[in-house]
Formats: sequence, C-alpha cells, structure tokens
Amino acid sequence: MKKLTQENAAQHIGMTINSSRPLFHYYPLRVFRGHDGCYVADRAHVAYLIPSEKEGGIPYDRESPTDRGEIVMNEWYMRAKKKLETEWKTGQYSRYAAAMKDAVLEALDAFCRQDGEFAQAVVQGGTFEDCMKAVARNCGNAISDLEAFRRAVQFYFPGADVQFQMSVNLCASVENEEPVPQMPVPKAGRKIISLADFL
Repeated sequence: MKKLTQENAAQHIGMTINSSRPLFHYYPLRVFRGHDGCYVADRAHVAYLIPSEKEGGIPYDRESPTDRGEIVMNEWYMRAKKKLETEWKTGQYSRYAAAMKDAVLEALDAFCRQDGEFAQAVVQGGTFEDCMKAVARNCGNAISDLEAFRRAVQFYFPGADVQFQMSVNLCASVENEEPVPQMPVPKAGRKIISLADFL
C-alpha cells in the first residue's frame, strides 16, 4: 500500500487515487493544488488538505488521471473559498450583518462545494461585504437563516434558490416506548375472569 502525503502530493496533481482496502476516506480521491498546499476531494466533492508524512498520509494502491471537468470544479471551489475567507476578514459590516456573516459564509462554502458553476459565480462576482449588505437590506430586526442564505445566493447568482426540507414524525415518541403487553387470548374452553365480576 502506497501513501499520498503533503510531501509527495505535487507529483500526483491531476490524478485520482483509489484503494482496494478503504478505511476512513471516501474514495476515489482527486488530487489538486490549493492556495495553501495540496488537497484531495472525495466523491462527495468535499475537499481537505492532504496530511503530512508525519501525520500518516493517505493510503492508496491505484492511481489514474482525473477527468478534466473534476479538476476545473475543484479549482473554482478553492478560488471561491479563498476569496470568501479573505473578504470575510476584511469587510465592514453593520451590526446585523456582522451577526449573520459566519453562518452565511459557512452556507456559501457548502454551496460552492456542491456546484462548480456557483463557485465560479462567487469568484467572478461581487465582494462578500456587498453580499452581506444585500442580505441585511430591508430585513427589519431579523430574517430567517433560510432567507439570509437565499439572498446571499441570489447576490452571486440571480435566479438561484435555496431549498430546505424538513419532515415531522408524529409517532416518534410512541415508537420509542416499550410495547404495551397484550391480554392473552383465551384457549378454547377457558374463560378470563375480571375482578370487576366479584364487585
């Protein structure tokens, strides 16, 4: 079993690694260069920094060229992530926008991971500071998180929407309770007598 580490990752840029004995990683993993080192992106498009040799690296035994479309998506995501984090630190925010900016940044990062086209729109679009102004505009004292995320997404990609799905299980507490014992069914020729019969 070979190991992919931060020290040897440069020679694997543009490759996809896989393992016949996966442990903790969601193989296949695509190797690419980020702004602060080499990364892998898993099959769910979540990117993370490759560990160093001292930290154990990532085991693999198969390697193949990465499809070009996946490389492009990862590059847009890394550029969007860097832009958002830089602008998040340096922007000037109203009191309400300052309270919301961490949650909005986290949501935008997740959306960029999900969709390369949205990540590209973030890179080429306005600043995070202007995005937060659009989020806070005409909101009164407060708006829901979902509405804040929707406004942020539409700032970078007009016409886009954010969907959130919840469901309720009305019988959840009943399902967790101990089953109620059932009265035994009398066998033929037997009768169940209630104490009420003697009162």
